[in-house]
Amino acid sequence: MMRNNHIWNKLRSVPGHIWILGVILLIGVFLRTYNFHEWLRFNNDQARDARVVSDVVTGKSGWPLLGPKAGGTEFKLGPIFYYFEIISAKIFGNAPDKMAYPDLISGILAIPLVFFIFRKYLSTFIALILAFILAISYYGVHYGRFAWNPNSMPFWALVFVFASVKIFDAKAKKKYAWAILTGAAFGVAVQLHTLLLVILPIYAVAIFVYAIYRKIPVKKYFVVILAVAFLLNIPQVIDLYHTGGSNVNAFFAAQKIKRSGNSSMFESAGIALSCTFQADLQIVSGLGDPDSCTFFTLPYGDMAQVAGSLVCIAIGLGLTVGGMALLWKKIESETDMNKKNFWIFSAIYGMLYFLIMIPIAHEIVNKAMRYYLGDVFFAFILLGLCLEFIHRRSDNKSPVLSAVILVTAFFTATNISAIRKDFSIFTSTDKGNVSIFTLGEGERMANYILNRMDNSHVAVIDGNSKDMFHFFRPLQFLAGERGLELRRYKSKDYNHSMKLFLVNFGKNENVGRDQQIGRFTIVDQSGAARGN
Repeated sequence: MMRNNHIWNKLRSVPGHIWILGVILLIGVFLRTYNFHEWLRFNNDQARDARVVSDVVTGKSGWPLLGPKAGGTEFKLGPIFYYFEIISAKIFGNAPDKMAYPDLISGILAIPLVFFIFRKYLSTFIALILAFILAISYYGVHYGRFAWNPNSMPFWALVFVFASVKIFDAKAKKKYAWAILTGAAFGVAVQLHTLLLVILPIYAVAIFVYAIYRKIPVKKYFVVILAVAFLLNIPQVIDLYHTGGSNVNAFFAAQKIKRSGNSSMFESAGIALSCTFQADLQIVSGLGDPDSCTFFTLPYGDMAQVAGSLVCIAIGLGLTVGGMALLWKKIESETDMNKKNFWIFSAIYGMLYFLIMIPIAHEIVNKAMRYYLGDVFFAFILLGLCLEFIHRRSDNKSPVLSAVILVTAFFTATNISAIRKDFSIFTSTDKGNVSIFTLGEGERMANYILNRMDNSHVAVIDGNSKDMFHFFRPLQFLAGERGLELRRYKSKDYNHSMKLFLVNFGKNENVGRDQQIGRFTIVDQSGAARGN
């Protein structure tokens, strides 16, 4: 009985906001893990990475010195993303969903991290709201449910900026520990995406210059940061030694490709600004086109659609412009230097992120939102400052509180709506979005083909070439894990002794023994006549 009373007293002593945070965290975990295996996005990049990881886990190859290629270039990032996946696969099992656990975990950990960081600089109430919005954020949920090297950028970028601020905090203890954490976050983040590889070193130089200007003795901590970051990037140094710097040359060649657009600097700045407005809004609300930057584009439709777009534009402008104005005011008015440094460093990071977007504006315009994964926490800074402004507008807290709750309710509704739309792709047998291939679909397709094989271990796949671009490599990997080799149909190599399967995205009207699997139809055409 006394033991039960002791436990009860312990539970009662836990602050209320911790209980609320626990509920928020459970919501975030549920949205990120619900049907995780079945709905795991498994596209070309994921299949490529899974092959690298699986070969290491099974002993077919050693640990790689470099990571995935940066999109559309020959430059390869650092290997830390692969290392995370390899460790996860060794612990939990050599399967694509297990390899995705590091990105899943970092997405979950970002939720309490946002709360504990923003609680230091804003109120507990605002910090809880920000943690809740991140928990139900379409943007956070979407990119937290599959394995991809940029997906953990929000977590590591936030850790890096916050830890670097603590080094400047006169009240902070164990600064060497904060320096080690800063170096670790730096060393990891620069291996996740080319944007952070460019932005973070410039950011580090900027705050080092700031330290010299303010005469803050942090040089010894910067030595620790650089040493830790260097240790985490040793595999790239080894590759540099063995290849004579071929990857470095590929990096500079990639930057020339990314800057090769025909837009003027003025036009590029306009595109970057428009995309930034849209990204800030979508990160916190789920509103907007996730596949292209269309922020100032009004639809051709009825007045309701036009009105909806105008509302989005107004909210987006209010969030970004209003948030930046409040950030500037916060920097000017803050008297606590430790807090002031956080706002200054955040502003430096946000401004650098925007400036880097200008030279690559022509590239991000048609795939804009994924480029802002490293800028997630800055969008939440802008939102937090706007909510704080609303919260402090009046001495009468009730209507102000109601206004904050209304804003939160609105963003909750828009995010949940976007998540439902995203999830509907996986529950429909209609075409939906062919660019998203799921692990569940792929496994069922691979098992179906395997069950229809006789003694042969080779099957031939045919179908619409545009659709096959999205699903063939993932399906080939999953079949290969089951001991089955898949080949694409080529008339000159095909003979009627081979098992032939026609795979179509959506419903199929062809004659044959067909099987509907998710959004795909597989038709067994073995022995059927094929044209040359």
